[in-house]
Amino acid sequence: PKGTDIAPLLGKSDLLKHAVVAFNLTDSHTSRMSMAPLAVARLLLEQGAEPILQVTCRDRNRIAIQADLLGASALGISNLLCMTGDHPSSGDHPDSKPVFDLEAIGLLNAISSLQSGVDVGGNKLRGVPDFYPGAVVNPGADDLDKEIQRMEQKIEAGAVFFQTQAVYDSDAFGRFMARARSFNVPVLAGHIMLKSSNMARNLNANVPGIS
Repeated sequence: PKGTDIAPLLGKSDLLKHAVVAFNLTDSHTSRMSMAPLAVARLLLEQGAEPILQVTCRDRNRIAIQADLLGASALGISNLLCMTGDHPSSGDHPDSKPVFDLEAIGLLNAISSLQSGVDVGGNKLRGVPDFYPGAVVNPGADDLDKEIQRMEQKIEAGAVFFQTQAVYDSDAFGRFMARARSFNVPVLAGHIMLKSSNMARNLNANVPGIS
């Protein structure tokens, strides 16, 4: 939520938690400020629901990101979805300074480092987190070769599952999966339910990779 009223979100999750595997919690989606997903993830766990915590590199440097990751582990949160994040200029605080100290592959490497017992600076940890890290992929990318190459790099950096950009073109998704299947990692196909023709036109015009 954009604010402190968590009741509608918890009401919806309580209705749905028996019908879904997990809830994906966005990190100020499209650079529009909203409640930190780490807090919501813990509330969902207490409700008996499974959260997937999005972690973006847009707003925090590597110190803050690692601190949040250790905090997530302490709160019992293990599912992570790692992404670089949208530039703040596209959101509701366009004058905000972008950080991008890490990007998605660097973030995955940082998680792998923490799980091995040391931070990005090579300092030993007292207690090691246990995460299930994933990453994002765009089946509708203009340069599919580059997207597949980047997917492979994310796997090498520690990604064990992928969520895709919203899919509406089943043929394009089939061509993507024909190549991605060889990686032998789960791929969760994204889809956004369309509420109106205006929503469809807005996605088409403003969100890369969606047609």
